[in-house]
Amino acid sequence: MNYQAAWKAKHAILKRSSTDRIKQYQQLPDYLRRLAESNPGTTYHLVKDPETLRFQRVFICPITSHISLRYIRGLVAVDGTFLKGSFTQTLLLAVALDAENQILVLGWALVEAETESSWRWFLQRLKEAMPDFDDNETTLISDRDKGLISADTELEYAKRAYCTQYIAANVQVKFGSEVRRLFVAVTYARTEAKFNSAMEQLREASENAHVYVSSIDKTLWAAPFMTARRWGQMTSNIVESINAIHKEDRCLSCIDLLDAIWNRCMDVSFTRHQDSLQQMSVQGAKFTKFGMRLLEESINFSQQRHVYVSSPTSGLITTLQDKKYVVDLVKNFCACGRFQENCVPCGHAVALIRKLKHQPREYMPAVFSLENYKKTYSRNINPVNTADLSVSTDCYAPQLKRPRGRPKERRMRKGDRVKKRVGQQAAGQLPDIPDRAPKRCSQCNQVGHNRTTCGQHTPFPFQ
Repeated sequence: MNYQAAWKAKHAILKRSSTDRIKQYQQLPDYLRRLAESNPGTTYHLVKDPETLRFQRVFICPITSHISLRYIRGLVAVDGTFLKGSFTQTLLLAVALDAENQILVLGWALVEAETESSWRWFLQRLKEAMPDFDDNETTLISDRDKGLISADTELEYAKRAYCTQYIAANVQVKFGSEVRRLFVAVTYARTEAKFNSAMEQLREASENAHVYVSSIDKTLWAAPFMTARRWGQMTSNIVESINAIHKEDRCLSCIDLLDAIWNRCMDVSFTRHQDSLQQMSVQGAKFTKFGMRLLEESINFSQQRHVYVSSPTSGLITTLQDKKYVVDLVKNFCACGRFQENCVPCGHAVALIRKLKHQPREYMPAVFSLENYKKTYSRNINPVNTADLSVSTDCYAPQLKRPRGRPKERRMRKGDRVKKRVGQQAAGQLPDIPDRAPKRCSQCNQVGHNRTTCGQHTPFPFQ
């Protein structure tokens, strides 16, 4: 086959594929109608341009998410990722963790880009679909980037938490990888004393890094000062894991992508429901394997402790190193910081519980129970029939805006590569990373212009 024939064949295939992708936007209203019919109670929203009727946004939240949110840990992570199709769009996701520490997708949306407007719209739709989403028991964790830092004001009651990996990446960009390592040690400090000690080490390594980290509200990322419960999650990486699972799906066209996410959620829901029933069939089993693993770690750590009981629910525990920890079983509190992290009794709490002649299992939170695990996936998700979808005349594909250059295969995170900085950031602000290195003149070595526009440009002799 010669070059011309190969070129014609390639472009014929691409044209057919492009036609199918455009057609799916016209079939989207019928797909959403069928989805709602096969799964009553499912929430969806389709937004079109009022003048051109071109597609802008779509949101989907299964009815199972509204049910599941009552039985899982109150931690929701949100993030967005780019799509790799013909149209420049972004996939927004909201995910949580079930009793077995498995990731559960609550809702998703296709939007034009990660902007304050799109994030605000996404959070509004989540509130409508899941009223329990915006309450005092929910913690929203995110990187607060690309408009999300302003949009999360839509949530009135939910508490906030920063993704520490996002801050660590900014620290690395500004101050280097060694300073990042010291900052990570700060994020893992569970007590105020350990936090102050780690911050002092950070100050000794870099005074500017210490000022930068101190300017960020520590109640949003530092464990000893947070009012929100993080349930053992320091980052929003659980969303990144879902993005990785859907890596190949992000190349698909509109309906194919939405249906792929739906089918994956359907399969996961059934598989985990069967797993919950299997675990419950074991005699005496009341908590998930993950919950029991956390408790067993605490039980192994509870040996050789001196316990002084002050009331039926509190006491003082001392170690062989003469360290003292106050424990309150009602408030799920221990001075070591582990108990309040995920409500599972720490080693010091277990020592007090045993002193009181009680069983540690009696103090396990319900979110790790097998009953909650089963109820999380108690309702089935039904498939959607995508055969012979009708073509609508009031919904059209968005404008084709293909970005310049080779399509990206993976998302570049801040800190993936160190980029040169221009100017200084205001205190307390996360740095704005430029897309490329600044233009630099080859004659005067200054940034902002090239040799041709340089004021010190020396003409060649023949000019």
